[in-house]
Formats: sequence, C-alpha cells, structure tokens
Amino acid sequence: GGPAEQAGLRRGDLIVQLSGKEIRGVEDLMHVLRTAKAGEQTIAIVDREGKRVEFLVTYGPPMRMR
Repeated sequence: GGPAEQAGLRRGDLIVQLSGKEIRGVEDLMHVLRTAKAGEQTIAIVDREGKRVEFLVTYGPPMRMR
C-alpha cells in the first residue's frame, strides 16, 4: 500500500534510477529518499526480469524508524 506499490513496482524489481539519479546501492537510494518531499512526483526506472521499466512515483511521508 506504500508509494512504490501504488506506482506499480513489484517485489524483485531493482531500482536503477530515481529522480534522475543512478542508484548503485542502498546508500544512493537513501540519499535520494532523504532529499525527497512528500507529494513530489518523479520517475523511477527499475530492472524487471532483465527489462527496464519506467514508473511515475509520488513520494509519501517519511517513515519513522521503530
């Protein structure tokens, strides 16, 4: 039910680009997510079974760590 699922991403998709930034690892992903604003829309590109697929994603509010 989160933003990724609402955009159409599936378990097993590998995010390779988000907000125009190449995602090479979790550090890259966390950097992009830290600078994102809730409600902002962006493009996510994922590798799904060897094919590049593009999605329009709307960032949600930050998740709280438990």
